[in-house]
Amino acid sequence: MSFVEFPGEHEHATNGAGKNHDGWPEPIELPGLPDVPVWSDALLPDALRPWLSDVAERTQCPPEYPAIGAVVALASVIGRGCAIRPKQYDDWTVVPNLWGAVVGSPAAMKTPALREAMRPLLALAADSSETHANREYEREAVEARKSALKDEMKKAAKKQVVELSAWREQHDELRIKYEEIEEAAAKADAERRFVVYDSTVEKLGELLSQSPRGLLLFRDELVGWLSSLDRGGHENDRSFYLESWNGDGSYVYDRIARGTVKIDSACMSILGGIQPGPLGAYLRAATAGGAGADGLMQRFQLIVYPDPPTKWVNIDRWPDTTA
Repeated sequence: MSFVEFPGEHEHATNGAGKNHDGWPEPIELPGLPDVPVWSDALLPDALRPWLSDVAERTQCPPEYPAIGAVVALASVIGRGCAIRPKQYDDWTVVPNLWGAVVGSPAAMKTPALREAMRPLLALAADSSETHANREYEREAVEARKSALKDEMKKAAKKQVVELSAWREQHDELRIKYEEIEEAAAKADAERRFVVYDSTVEKLGELLSQSPRGLLLFRDELVGWLSSLDRGGHENDRSFYLESWNGDGSYVYDRIARGTVKIDSACMSILGGIQPGPLGAYLRAATAGGAGADGLMQRFQLIVYPDPPTKWVNIDRWPDTTA
């Protein structure tokens, strides 16, 4: 963009100092966007470097895209499994939970790059789903044990017991057995989830109870998720995500219809792509001091907006599966 002068009734003559006779300086070109720092594969952990370099080369996408995707996905698997205390003598504790986003135009290869970075995580999710399906026999056996114990408890309740202490002892034994079966049933029903795509906060509470390390919310277009938080009546959803970023707390919902929903492990990682225009609107709202300045956008620790590649090369080879 540049400023230009429009001639009026007479042309403005300029003097030797680069100013016209009215004292205004001559228009100059406005500066463009600053150059993006050159990417270095040395920024990546050693274990991830060969794999992500291979992804970037084969897809011809900016290497920042798969790098962000892989690091955030890895953080979601670790989740609450470990914590960091940055200070030597302070009990300040940080869960290595990450939010990440890749920025670019619709043709910037954001989606292919993120999906490549997500492949190991999706493989874990597929294995977990298969394991859960194979435990159907175990769930049926637990239900049979529960049904038999219920019948035994009914018979004990109907039976006339002379000594109250003996009845109490038998009742306590049956209760302990029933609690053990309930615990076994919960384990048989639980499926370790790794990724969610579109879920209510109440449902997330159920999923997080089965995946106490945390979950990754992946949205191909993050603007869909962001706009859902702006809808009326979803203020508490926004509050939940703000608190789940810390990864070390819990969250409680109290509703008339659903009752109390207690999320003991509120730890959510977030990953997705977004275009520059929508992101700019949210960033302006985040810095304007209004309702949007609640720290949601600032929680995205990893956001990259790389320059597009200057040249494209057709790379046609198999992925480096060893890497």
